[in-house]
Amino acid sequence: MREFGASGEDLKNPFVFDVSSLTNQQSNRIEIKSAGNPNLTMAQIVSLFYVNWEKTENDSRYFDLKVDFDKTGAKIGEEIVCNVFVESKNNRRAMILTEIGLPPGADVDRASLEKAKTDEKFSSYDVLPDKIVIYSWTNSAPMNFKFKFRPRFGLNAQTAPSVVYDYYNEQARATIAPLKFLVK
Repeated sequence: MREFGASGEDLKNPFVFDVSSLTNQQSNRIEIKSAGNPNLTMAQIVSLFYVNWEKTENDSRYFDLKVDFDKTGAKIGEEIVCNVFVESKNNRRAMILTEIGLPPGADVDRASLEKAKTDEKFSSYDVLPDKIVIYSWTNSAPMNFKFKFRPRFGLNAQTAPSVVYDYYNEQARATIAPLKFLVK
């Protein structure tokens, strides 16, 4: 452990410490305590995180999640339809969040989401730059809906992963790997 004072030398020569040998693949906690003036404390933590999607299994004992795009190759401004299917594998009533990964620059047709919401498929939704978040309560019937979007510009990129999870139970989740989109 190294302690610093408020001297000018400490501010000119930052202390760099590699903690990779002290971390593991599960959960890690890094704590930075100030021994002196907390206004002089600055920290930067750089982390690398990699998921090998080819080795990721989509099998979940809690949820069945399917996200199907009618096409992953399109022209700029061409309509793409996404079909979403979510089913709870247990009968416990819970608030679930479903995140549907989108390619960058997707212009989501909110009318198609409003229609699904009006049909009582889910409670509400948020459209974020890389995904749509659907809020719903589980029940015995599966949730099946579709929405539309249009790519705004050309790209060769992946979506964010799609995931469904129980808001109150972190382990109850199912994940689908990102999909590659080519828009010209």
